[in-house]
Amino acid sequence: MRPRLLMYHSVCRPDGSDLERRWALPPERLEVHLRWLRRLRIPVVPLTAALEELPGPAVILTFDDAFRDFRVNAWPLLQAYGCPAAVMAPTALAGGWNSWDQPRQEEGRPLLSWDDLRELAAEGVTVGAHGHRHVDLRTLGPAGVR
Repeated sequence: MRPRLLMYHSVCRPDGSDLERRWALPPERLEVHLRWLRRLRIPVVPLTAALEELPGPAVILTFDDAFRDFRVNAWPLLQAYGCPAAVMAPTALAGGWNSWDQPRQEEGRPLLSWDDLRELAAEGVTVGAHGHRHVDLRTLGPAGVR
């Protein structure tokens, strides 16, 4: 059985904006998810196990967009529960903000910097690419994807 992916984005207290209502999860809710996984004895495995056949159910936790709140709100909880995780960063925007959500949002939300990503990787977080500029790859032809 291959592990299932649980995909998250921002881990913060939603401010009421449409963006955060759709994509943000309060830290307390993430902890509820982690408690349930522990209670149900469903192992959380690293991203490298994505294509493996495992003897039973397992999950992989991914955090798209590399919002800075991952480091402050999600990573401490994941460490406390002994859970590996993967952060997927839009590589051209590291240390910047989520410009892809404009103009739906007045102010950008901060993203993890390259230093943050290196430090998280040294602490065991898998860091992967979420495209270069966070464009919808389904809308691009082969040349655009390259």
